[in-house]
Amino acid sequence: MIKTLKLHNFGKIKDLEIDCANKNVYIVGQNGSGKTTILQAISLALTGKVAKGLTNDLFIGPYDKDFTVVLELDDGTKIGRTAKGAKLQLPNGAIFKKVKDVYEHLGFDPALLFNLSYVRQGEIADLFMSGNGKGVIDKLSSLIIDAKRMSEGNLELGRKIKTLESDIVSIQNGMKQNLEFMKEFNIDEIERNITTYSNMIKTLLESKKYSNSEINKFYNMYSQFEILSYNLTTQKKEANYYKDLFNKLTKPEITVIELKDKQAAYKEYAIEFAKINDIDNEIARYKVVENYVDDVEKYISTKFYRVDYTEDDLMRINAAENDMMDCLSTTKHFNDVTLAEEFLKNYNSMDHVDAKTLLENKKLKEYLVNRLKPFRFEVQYIRSIKANNPEMHSRDIVLNHITELEKDKLTIINKYKNPPQEVTDKEIWDIDQQWKTYNDAEYKMKKSVSMCNDTYEKYCELSEKIKTIPTKEQLDEMKDIEKNIAQYEDMLQVWEDKKSMYNKCILNSKTREKQIKDTEEEMERVSYWKDIFSDTPNRLRAVLFNPVVEILNKEFYELFSFSGLGEINIDWNKVTITIGEKKFEQLSGAQMVAVGLSLRLALLKVMGECVPIMLVDEPTTFLDDDRKNDIQKLLSHMSTVSQCIVSTHDDNIISANSVVINLNK
Repeated sequence: MIKTLKLHNFGKIKDLEIDCANKNVYIVGQNGSGKTTILQAISLALTGKVAKGLTNDLFIGPYDKDFTVVLELDDGTKIGRTAKGAKLQLPNGAIFKKVKDVYEHLGFDPALLFNLSYVRQGEIADLFMSGNGKGVIDKLSSLIIDAKRMSEGNLELGRKIKTLESDIVSIQNGMKQNLEFMKEFNIDEIERNITTYSNMIKTLLESKKYSNSEINKFYNMYSQFEILSYNLTTQKKEANYYKDLFNKLTKPEITVIELKDKQAAYKEYAIEFAKINDIDNEIARYKVVENYVDDVEKYISTKFYRVDYTEDDLMRINAAENDMMDCLSTTKHFNDVTLAEEFLKNYNSMDHVDAKTLLENKKLKEYLVNRLKPFRFEVQYIRSIKANNPEMHSRDIVLNHITELEKDKLTIINKYKNPPQEVTDKEIWDIDQQWKTYNDAEYKMKKSVSMCNDTYEKYCELSEKIKTIPTKEQLDEMKDIEKNIAQYEDMLQVWEDKKSMYNKCILNSKTREKQIKDTEEEMERVSYWKDIFSDTPNRLRAVLFNPVVEILNKEFYELFSFSGLGEINIDWNKVTITIGEKKFEQLSGAQMVAVGLSLRLALLKVMGECVPIMLVDEPTTFLDDDRKNDIQKLLSHMSTVSQCIVSTHDDNIISANSVVINLNK
């Protein structure tokens, strides 16, 4: 039984908690208040189903992203559901979190509970209503045996029998064709020809001294010998040709490297010889400079002042000089020490030079610069020497340099008393071509001679081997024998193929005979099972449901006897029910409800799933007040064998000691 139920965001129900206390639960409310929704939540938790065509997402309410349903049974089992998830905790502590695992490990069959315990509105008495009963009984039967599959299997076995009958006819026709084909063979003639050709082949093989591979090897040796003979003749001609060609050539007297060295030596000579002209030019320049050494000496030794003095600068210098002289020669500024110091500072800044001296210095510099301008490099050389030898006169420096230049010139002349000859690039190219021609001719000569020698060695070696093998004529005779053997072998193969075909026909006949026997045996087995498949659903239905009548009449009689009903009888093949003298259709609405609910409980017990829970939706629909009182009595009786969770808008049917959930508040 259900102990507690908790709902959150399931349809219209925001939050609801019911303590069932193992009692009947009545959910009271107007239409649309959520009564059926609570039953659907319980069905989803217990069976994993609600109704055909409804998906779990449709039950997610507006208060949260998903719904939760939590059931606790009186044995400690806890079942939790969401739209896509499930959780089962068994009394032994085992936990399952996948939907499939949850409904495989429950202590009852969810499918049976859904089909029998969940009684939807208007379906309480539908089991034996016209057109419904057989479908409901077949549906229940299918939970144990698939009647549809049985029917399909029966049809399939019928088709299988027809196929086997057709196979037997086909095999028999094949046997007739096989016997007609065997008449074309004369097995005695076949055996005789096989023996004849086998003996002929044996005789020819004994006359052969060598195998086919050896004969082919000998032919190949003669072929190689002919090729070597031809190659040897050709290579001798080629070797002689290259010998003559090489002997006509003259080996160059000098190598390319040696000639390139001579060219490099000449280039070095040309460079050194060109230096003599540079030395002569430099000597000539220094001899001219010798005439200007006094000016050079003066230019180098004279201190030149700034040459950018303006007229104002010169006037300022004269004024400073006058002030200084006035200060030194008179007592005018004797007592003014500050002014005297300023005059001295100003005079010192002018290098103690007067304007006249500056002007003369400027003119001298301009004169010397213009005079020595053509010899600025020579003047720089003389200045560099005097920097290290200040006492040395410019004339001595010039003469010493001229002497060094003449020594350098004499060294070059003495070095090349026998100057090398000029070597052009064309001469190098020509000698390179001569060497290439010479080396190429030598290489080809040596290569052709080497190839000729190698071929000659192979020729001599093969010539000795040929002396030990059969002649070509003998090989040709052996080849003719081989052709005859091949012809006889072809004929032998023809007769052996005929024998093989004959043997296959015999084997085929035996095989077909066995196929017919096996097919007939299989057809007997299929016919046997077809008979079983045809009768099994009726037998199983009777075995499965006959105990229901006994349970209804003995154990559940009190549930419907209050209405004055007699014993129940059910024809399970025709799916008809009689209660005493009445047919099911003759019962009142309350009587139908009583029989319907009792029958559901009895079916659950027969099918091994006596789950003491019934979910009943609006049992008083279309009933008058008297019949509603009967329903109230019925539900009270049912509480002794099952926990009933009933949704209703009529609170008059509520039995005592029940849990009431009023949704109208």
